[in-house]
Amino acid sequence: MTNKAVLYDGAWTWTPNSTWLNDLRMGYTTVYVLTLPADVNLVPANPWPNGYGMFTGVVPGTYPNVQSGGIPQITFDSFGGGNNGFFLGSGNRQSVVGPEGDFSLLESVSYLRGKHAFKFGFDYVDIIFDGSTYDQSQGQLDFSNLTNFLQGIPNSGAILLGDPTTSVRAHWYAPFVQDAVERNNYIGGFNPSVNPLTASAVQQVGPGQPLPLFTPDHREIMPRLGVAWDVNGNGKTVVRAGASILRVAATMETTVGTVPFGANIPSIALNTSGTPANLHSIDQVSLATSQLQPGWQNNSASNPIFPGNAVQNVGGTNYTGVTCTPLTATVNGVPNSGVPCSTNNVDPNFREPGAIEWNVDVQRAITNNLTVAVAYVGNRGFNEQSEIDVNQPPLGSGWNNPSPLIPGGISPAAYCIASAPAYNHCGKNGAVQNALPANEAAASPYAQKFPYLNYIIQLGNGAISRYNALQVTVNERTSHGLTFLAGYTYGHALDDASARSPSQFTLPPNEIGDSLLYGNSNNDIRHRFTFSTTYQIPGIKSPGQMLQGWALSGILVAQNGVPWFPNTAKQKDLVGTGEHNANPNIGGALQLWNYTGPRSAFTSGPPQVVNGASLRGIPKFTGATSPTATAVCGAAATAPYGGPTTSNGQLALAALSDLGCYAQNGGILTPPAYGTEGDAGRNIFLSPNYYNVDFSVSKLWTLKERYSAQFRVEFFNLFNRTDLTVPANTDPTRGSFGCSCATPDVTNPVLGAGGPRHIQFGLKLNF
Repeated sequence: MTNKAVLYDGAWTWTPNSTWLNDLRMGYTTVYVLTLPADVNLVPANPWPNGYGMFTGVVPGTYPNVQSGGIPQITFDSFGGGNNGFFLGSGNRQSVVGPEGDFSLLESVSYLRGKHAFKFGFDYVDIIFDGSTYDQSQGQLDFSNLTNFLQGIPNSGAILLGDPTTSVRAHWYAPFVQDAVERNNYIGGFNPSVNPLTASAVQQVGPGQPLPLFTPDHREIMPRLGVAWDVNGNGKTVVRAGASILRVAATMETTVGTVPFGANIPSIALNTSGTPANLHSIDQVSLATSQLQPGWQNNSASNPIFPGNAVQNVGGTNYTGVTCTPLTATVNGVPNSGVPCSTNNVDPNFREPGAIEWNVDVQRAITNNLTVAVAYVGNRGFNEQSEIDVNQPPLGSGWNNPSPLIPGGISPAAYCIASAPAYNHCGKNGAVQNALPANEAAASPYAQKFPYLNYIIQLGNGAISRYNALQVTVNERTSHGLTFLAGYTYGHALDDASARSPSQFTLPPNEIGDSLLYGNSNNDIRHRFTFSTTYQIPGIKSPGQMLQGWALSGILVAQNGVPWFPNTAKQKDLVGTGEHNANPNIGGALQLWNYTGPRSAFTSGPPQVVNGASLRGIPKFTGATSPTATAVCGAAATAPYGGPTTSNGQLALAALSDLGCYAQNGGILTPPAYGTEGDAGRNIFLSPNYYNVDFSVSKLWTLKERYSAQFRVEFFNLFNRTDLTVPANTDPTRGSFGCSCATPDVTNPVLGAGGPRHIQFGLKLNF
């Protein structure tokens, strides 16, 4: 990794008299970050040590500036006795970002007149974003386990096609009106109104192009109001209230997505091979098992692992670069022939996200040094960013529609039910796995009009959020050497997408506005108490000032655990929409399981011993060849579907046989019936509570009037308490499900963030 940052800033303040003030500020800042794997220069097809002997079909340098050398990312659903998260290769950990930053100019004028203070001005920001994200440019393969890896039996795969180089500029003017432009017009969008027989539905956007990125909105005002009332006029009881509407500009990363605007489309005789538009079109193709060459470890230059990078001959015409072909059930006996393209898009009516915020605060002075404040704080998000697939098939399409790949041409669901009670023609059966993608593609909304498109991931304003909290604060200013600040918050945060960054958006399991995703926020902390204090120990004059200048300080933090919930993403297609593979950058749509029992039963915890055996996670019961899962969870699995005799009840038993179930303390978690979605909503469980005490002892020596020295001993996690964070794995199909096996500092290595006890010594000189 290579990092480089540049920062320039300046300011000029002019006060011509006591009533006028002019403030001019400007600054320029950029960063450059290069993140590439160590083996980026190795051609994977070359023999070791100059490669890996893997003819992946990826040729480094095929497209300008593409960094695609090195081993593909190889992931395992389970590895080494149930451990998960192990993978080979760099995968999505590579990019070239920069220069990225902005030039900012702020001019403001302040005017004082009596009791009024007026301020007005102009704010201009010029955004710079040059970057290339090479996620999965080497390709990605997923295997159920090490045995399947050695036998060359992959579950799924993905590959980045095209040159992802992006150079974007945006100009923001107060009040936050945005004008975004890609310097070379190498961005695109989805246009459903084109003639499907003559034009591509994925087109370039920008000046001089058929499509705008989105319609500008010049009505986005941000009013703010605050009032304060001294109830008795003596400053002891004060009531404050405030409200505001705030907005935030959409980030470049979300508005400029993966769009194959210059792709070849043989079905409408569109050949763009070798053109700049084709070379700069990118597509991250999701591949089903049948599309990955069998026996991949024995591949050759004429039989590469990943389709798409080699020259393709369709109908007697050669195509190079990104090529979009319809996914059909079978061609010449080969299932799932064709590689349709996926695309990102921005809703033409996209609006800047915002929030309405309000608060009421009552502050009371108890003594001259002690104050108590009680406040209510709330906010409501609106126009919040969300991503949906506007081409998602109806729920259960893959399972319920007949397929020529299934014996007798029946549906995968019927084929599965007919194999009862063994259920060996269901989720683990190759015929079913091959039938699902074509069934889903045929049922998608744009299947007839644009059969060469698969996922159409659109950025819009569908997300919502709410937050309400009661806050109590007690503040003791220095009195008799003692200072403390105590605070308690009782709050509740709700939303349907708690993305910390654009790359962490997830799709709903059943399309737009799915109510199952609205629930506790990922950051919902219902109870939080903090107490910090400093006590200056009274001193006694002594040699070397050894009996004076001593102080004790401490911080206590106590809060409930962070919520989590069970969901299956990329490994299994439970709901029959194919969305589990949608948009590899996101990770696919969430697929929820069914849960019965008290929510407290599945509070995650550390590794435990059950029946004399060590267990990492919540106890799992399997039933592919034994009645264990059926005996423990059968009634709970079929109850939502009217019992075991209904069609969905049998499909629930089939899923239970394939995937097993979890039971603990009266709670039972079961997979949904194939072709349905579960009812266990977002963030219904809690990770362990968090308690931490930091403590310090300090000694101050005063040297004359201008110099002093302070020596400190600091204890982080004074009592060496083990605090655990949310489970690393919340996918019930993988190992160590529900195990809180790491401390909170695993992703935030800061002292006092939940790690073991640390002792730190410090010496500070003041002059």
